[in-house]
Amino acid sequence: LAQTQMMADLFTQETLQNSKDYEAFANKYGNRYHCRITLIDKEGNVAADSGTDDHLENHKSREEVRRALQGESVSVTRYSNTMKQEYSYSAVPVSTADFDGVIRISLPFSTVRGLTDKLGGSLELTILLCLLLAMAAAFIFTGYITRPINEVAKGAERISDGDYNIKIYTRDKTVVGKLADSFNIM
Repeated sequence: LAQTQMMADLFTQETLQNSKDYEAFANKYGNRYHCRITLIDKEGNVAADSGTDDHLENHKSREEVRRALQGESVSVTRYSNTMKQEYSYSAVPVSTADFDGVIRISLPFSTVRGLTDKLGGSLELTILLCLLLAMAAAFIFTGYITRPINEVAKGAERISDGDYNIKIYTRDKTVVGKLADSFNIM
């Protein structure tokens, strides 16, 4: 829908005066952005369509056109009898000095579904990588925390076995490090 609104803004900024200009606009941007652009006047007549050169029937009864002519910006998905497949349509009202109607952008629903599938696959991969990264960070952090505790535990075990000459060396400056220093003083 945002892309359709941007296309409408572009349409209002260009100097377009007749059906040739409308066709050129629809074809230029339809080709550039790999979508079908249709310009429909306020009576529902197709002024230009980048998807076909055929004369198209009145579009006033099409849901997205009807709603856009009422001032709504709308997106719908439905079967296109012209293109013989399901399409996703976005339509917004547009008005210039020489044109009053609707600009509509449509994409085959298979294209939209393909983009959604790619996004879903990328999202799954991202979640998996984040999970693996979190597990690795947890493993490293746990080792960092438990290493000084293990050193003190081993030293305490050797002291309980009668080895009073043991020294516990740790770089830890927290409570565990203070405990190791206390064992060394004893």
